[in-house]
Amino acid sequence: MKMTRIIALAIPIAFLLMSFAQPAAATKPEVTVNTWHDEGIWLDCGAFQVAGEWDGEDRYIYEFDNYGNPIKYVWDIHIHGFSWNTVSGLTIRDDRQSHFELDLATGIWKAAGNHWHWTIPGQGAVLIEGGHIRMYPDHYAYHGVPHFFEIAQEAGPLTMEEMLCPLLA
Repeated sequence: MKMTRIIALAIPIAFLLMSFAQPAAATKPEVTVNTWHDEGIWLDCGAFQVAGEWDGEDRYIYEFDNYGNPIKYVWDIHIHGFSWNTVSGLTIRDDRQSHFELDLATGIWKAAGNHWHWTIPGQGAVLIEGGHIRMYPDHYAYHGVPHFFEIAQEAGPLTMEEMLCPLLA
């Protein structure tokens, strides 16, 4: 009977003590956020130029291992704004986001979730989805849906002018 009481008291005390136990300390990520505004001419389409105005946020994150050594660098970009034909005034909504990661041990860059969304009045939206790209020192690889860079390799590389100028002409 005495042993039952000791066990009955010991179990709640053990749980109480464990509730105050702290996990092993790990170095918290370092996060820096930069908000910005930009405007100006950013593309020459020959007969006209493309101007733009954007507000953006860049988030830089360094992640560390349990010893405080940096192991990953992350860069997130969010941009919202407008671009327009400087002659006709045709204006499009210009939203972009990108997510880049650098594995500091291997030197491999990964880009995932890269999007350019241009909304053309009366015509709908043009979505350039980046999918998932790994950038190795000597080549790059796509994972997921075909990427516009990958499709363009057969016909030659697409320039920004070849993609956007016809939409704003």
